[in-house]
Amino acid sequence: STERKTVEFEKLLKGKAAGRALEAAAETGLYKELPGLDGKKERVLAARAFPFYQLQKSADIWAAFIHMISINPAEAHRFLKGWKLPGKVIRQALHTAERIDQKWDAVSMYEAGEET
Repeated sequence: STERKTVEFEKLLKGKAAGRALEAAAETGLYKELPGLDGKKERVLAARAFPFYQLQKSADIWAAFIHMISINPAEAHRFLKGWKLPGKVIRQALHTAERIDQKWDAVSMYEAGEET
């Protein structure tokens, strides 16, 4: 089920060997069986460089993942919904992902909020 894939994929990303696991998923074709990743082998391989294990919250992990695999804001909601993530996680992940490359100053930090 998609829910089981989501739980296991989050565990994979939280592990210290996430880079090797993503590489194995790409090289074996396993990524094709994961929601929204079919046809995105090079993007999955690009994501292996990110230290996901340093992130604690599910929303932060998903924000980093959609950023690393270059999911644009227009398709990000649909992509995350395909993983059957809770609405709150989707909202927070999108909120965080929108701000990853932004220039930070006092006003933008205030607007983003403490959680972000």
